[in-house]
Amino acid sequence: MTVGENIRKYRIQRGLTQKQLGKLCGMADSAIRRYENNGANPKRETLVKIAKALGVFDHQLDPDMIMGFDTPEEYEAYRKSILDSIVKSGVSHIEQSLKNQYKEDMNQAFDKLNQKGQMEAVKRVEELTEIKKYTEPDQ
Repeated sequence: MTVGENIRKYRIQRGLTQKQLGKLCGMADSAIRRYENNGANPKRETLVKIAKALGVFDHQLDPDMIMGFDTPEEYEAYRKSILDSIVKSGVSHIEQSLKNQYKEDMNQAFDKLNQKGQMEAVKRVEELTEIKKYTEPDQ
């Protein structure tokens, strides 16, 4: 099942409308509709809001259960395979994934700024490169 199909499944099981779920999550029902129709994929933090609103946590399930697994066993098998692949690929893969996520987050925030704000953001990032605690390797 897709993320959208699972959101719909859990929403219907809970007897909620798209509007009610949206209100519980603090978002428009049109966003819920897009997710359910696979017109958009929710970010991790949005998925957590939806999972909480749907009571997924009430069943000791991780919000990732909504991502396409019908049983906790299927999810655990998937999680184990991901962990195994991470161990095999090494820490550098994880670091690169984090860097990519940070860059994506920065780009999204940057795009929300007007030209003046973008110029200021560049200056602030440049300032951070002059501060030792932000440029030395993490310990």
